[in-house]
Amino acid sequence: CHRFLPMQVTSRSILPEMVEAAKRVIHPVLGTVDAPRAPATSFSIMVDIRSCTTLKKPDIISAVAALVDSNFHKVSLLSSEVVIVIQVIRSACGVSVVPGAPKFRVSNHSFNLSYHAEGKGNLSSHAEPAEGNGKADAQQGVSVSE
Repeated sequence: CHRFLPMQVTSRSILPEMVEAAKRVIHPVLGTVDAPRAPATSFSIMVDIRSCTTLKKPDIISAVAALVDSNFHKVSLLSSEVVIVIQVIRSACGVSVVPGAPKFRVSNHSFNLSYHAEGKGNLSSHAEPAEGNGKADAQQGVSVSE
């Protein structure tokens, strides 16, 4: 089984380094806390941790959420326009901002490109995504065998 993980930047899985990596991909899309980037956008943060016991999801989510002006941009777990994806695999971390992510999601915060390749998903750009389904930028990814 191969899994494609969208990753725009990588870092070591140390929280301060992960936050710095996240800044590099979040700020061009959502702006900063002091200067949010228009238009107002709904966002969510997806964190997957594999084979790493030193980090906890709530700590990562809190640190990354602090980079986004949540008074301007709104958190939406089910129908976000942008998903901040953070993948931690042992001592490595990958971060990406996936605009329009609901198109590729099979379930809440689960990307599965093979599901769509088999014709089970809805990749039509004109269709309204069903709850939990969505789109992702599949051009950037890393294959991980399990």
